[in-house]
Amino acid sequence: RQFQKLANAAEKAFADRAILLDKNKLLFEQNNEKTTRSSTRSTVVGTAKVMTYDDILEVQRKRDMKEARTTGAKIAGRRRQTTATGRSRKSCVEELEYGRHEIKALGLKKYCSVLLL
Repeated sequence: RQFQKLANAAEKAFADRAILLDKNKLLFEQNNEKTTRSSTRSTVVGTAKVMTYDDILEVQRKRDMKEARTTGAKIAGRRRQTTATGRSRKSCVEELEYGRHEIKALGLKKYCSVLLL
């Protein structure tokens, strides 16, 4: 019985030591990563701009307006992009106007509206 107690205590001590060594190894690796990362020089690849959601909407609106102007001018030699079904793709502004026109034609103006997302 006393021998079993001694064996259990030794097993627990070895397990605790193994856990401690594993934890120390992990911390050592993390410290090495930090040292390596801080010793290397950073390379500037380009510049970036942090944009808010409003900025993104503004850029999309400008792009759609520009796209609407260029498609209205009918540039020679350039065709509209088509989808896999063969229908031509519409810009956001064109889709908005088409939806409004359909609602008005069907007399559903009181019940429906078109949202620009």
